[in-house]
Amino acid sequence: MATFSAVSLSNIEYVRLDADFYRPHYLEDAKLWQRIGDKIGAVRLSHLITTPVRTGRTPSERRLLIDDVQVTFVKTDGVREGTINFESAGILPNRVLNRSDIIDPDSVVMTIIGATPDIVGRAAIIRANNPVYVTNQNVAVIKTNDKCDPYFLLAYLQAKLGRNQVWRHSRRTGQVNLNCREVERLMVPLFKPEIQRQIGNQIRRALAAADDAVRLVHDAQGLLEDEIGIIGGDDGGLVFSCATASTAFDAGRIDAEYFNPHFSAVRQQVFDFKHGFTSLYSICRSIRPNFDPKAASGTTQRYIELSNLNSVLGTVDGYMVCPSEEFPSRARRRVSAGDVLISSVAGSLDRAAMVSESEVGCIASTGFFQLRPVQVSSEFLLILTKSYMIRTQMMQEATGGILSAVPESRLRRIMVPKVPQDIQDLITSHVRESYAKRDETRQLLEQAKARVEQLIEEAVAA
Repeated sequence: MATFSAVSLSNIEYVRLDADFYRPHYLEDAKLWQRIGDKIGAVRLSHLITTPVRTGRTPSERRLLIDDVQVTFVKTDGVREGTINFESAGILPNRVLNRSDIIDPDSVVMTIIGATPDIVGRAAIIRANNPVYVTNQNVAVIKTNDKCDPYFLLAYLQAKLGRNQVWRHSRRTGQVNLNCREVERLMVPLFKPEIQRQIGNQIRRALAAADDAVRLVHDAQGLLEDEIGIIGGDDGGLVFSCATASTAFDAGRIDAEYFNPHFSAVRQQVFDFKHGFTSLYSICRSIRPNFDPKAASGTTQRYIELSNLNSVLGTVDGYMVCPSEEFPSRARRRVSAGDVLISSVAGSLDRAAMVSESEVGCIASTGFFQLRPVQVSSEFLLILTKSYMIRTQMMQEATGGILSAVPESRLRRIMVPKVPQDIQDLITSHVRESYAKRDETRQLLEQAKARVEQLIEEAVAA
């Protein structure tokens, strides 16, 4: 297999003089496109859109006023493979936006700027049941015409040939990036409308399963909230509190923030729970860092970082594969199936996920707590740690000025209600069903991508 290529000056394309654009496998793909064009037809994306590809923007004025109509603002990290994580999105006031900023349903969105190639080219689609949505300058918006099913285009952009084109046209400077005109240069195979519709419908079924997965997790959270009755905590309108010296010394804290009336109100609701309460450590144990990158020198490992955790579903959505020598110093936890990872950083306490079989052996950051259940199911522990009650207590226990985090020694102070077993079982069932729907989503997305690749191979081979 060729490891380098030589290109004459007359064959330079788009005034691109960088070597990356002419990698041998990209040039092989270019020959393949000639055969695809001869067999089934192929055109540039610019021929399949109703309006030029555009990006979003970040308004300079982003303050929210009391009467502002709020619009969902999704950035690069919210665009996942095939889906959009609206739960992690920001909010913008509608008054600072134009009508042209709003993204129409059935538009495909794709990341075009990122720190690494894996970030660039992630594509998803806006659907009619999504909230009103805008994005920033790192995400391209593609509106197809009647010659191209947008759901088929989504599958194609995630397939190998589509993604390779995105990477070929991108430029690797400080960041990996490409512009809107370069997106319009992407080649798209012209399959018959019925074939596009068949693949597109598979993507539609995948996204419907993803909706079910989110609904089931929300239902599980609702079951817990209905049982414990803690959603916001009632502080009785207090704006200050008094603490005795003995209380402060027992807590090991003398700062006023720790004794915020709201924190005390939530903790008191736990103490008043009708079935009693217990400590978090009585239903799980915290696993201490158990991996030494130096001892694994020369091996390739999978690394889970904070951005890989899906805060909506409580799942691990991916990991970075790299030599152990390139791991950050905080890569110290080897995870097992059923472990629950929760962020220890005060600003992201909503990030929690359960480790599945596919992530067994991955290395996680010490920015997580690694909890292993001993008296409850992993699924129930996940929903419990995502609850407002736990997050509020962890926020209270956080220390530090610039980047507050929860020390592991403070976990012993986290109290949890004794939830009846039948409610625990119901929550567990909902989460397991949600994970099954997530797996169905992944399977359908992979099948759609594989079908696109198969059709292209069959057409070229015919």
